[in-house]
Amino acid sequence: MRWSGDTIARRNIEHSLFRRPYTTSTAVDDEFIGTSLDPKWTVVSGSAGTVSLLDTTAGVARYQVVDRLLVQVAPSALLTMRQDYTIPDGGSVVAAVEVPWVGSGGDNGRFYLWANTDDTSPTVADAIGTGIEQDGGLFELQGLTDAISITGGVEITARDIASDLLYLRITRSGLLYRGWVSTNLGRSWSIIVNKTAAAALTNVWFYALGPSALGLNGGNPIYTVYWIRGGDDNLDPW
Repeated sequence: MRWSGDTIARRNIEHSLFRRPYTTSTAVDDEFIGTSLDPKWTVVSGSAGTVSLLDTTAGVARYQVVDRLLVQVAPSALLTMRQDYTIPDGGSVVAAVEVPWVGSGGDNGRFYLWANTDDTSPTVADAIGTGIEQDGGLFELQGLTDAISITGGVEITARDIASDLLYLRITRSGLLYRGWVSTNLGRSWSIIVNKTAAAALTNVWFYALGPSALGLNGGNPIYTVYWIRGGDDNLDPW
């Protein structure tokens, strides 16, 4: 689906689609409207480019803004981007993400929302991440903490799900950070990781890692981020 019309019309359509009212505004917010990435983002790994459904180019890690953020990563390729943003005490950050299924032969394709204090990588401590990995023919929710290598990560908790539209969320209570996932448009939340940080975490990241292989010999997978928003730590963050 391609969005059209002015900003208000587009937001009304989107909010109806996701059934989530949105009336607040925070510095982390991005609706990815238009065709350019907001300069508040720093792309640390990967580059801008044109996303293509059938692309099989090795090593590709690209993003494209087309009224949403598209992220395409080839097998084992990595794209990371961050904002300098400190989640306030009693606050949270939520991202709406769709994830592709690569096929039964694909494995280890991952997308995470991270928070940390390092500007070079989301996986450098102090750090907390919440997201999803394709585990063979299924998906697996994952919560990660600290200086974790994605190739040898620690699964804090995980469960298999059959869902491709996720709300990823990180909340803060003092220095206690919690990672959450909702598979039903925010009507309920599953906590999958928690961490007590040494100090307030000052970055918010997206992390996309390509699968180990293209399971059905299709194109490099494409993740879609519809928005990222700040809110509070209530059931309904807005």
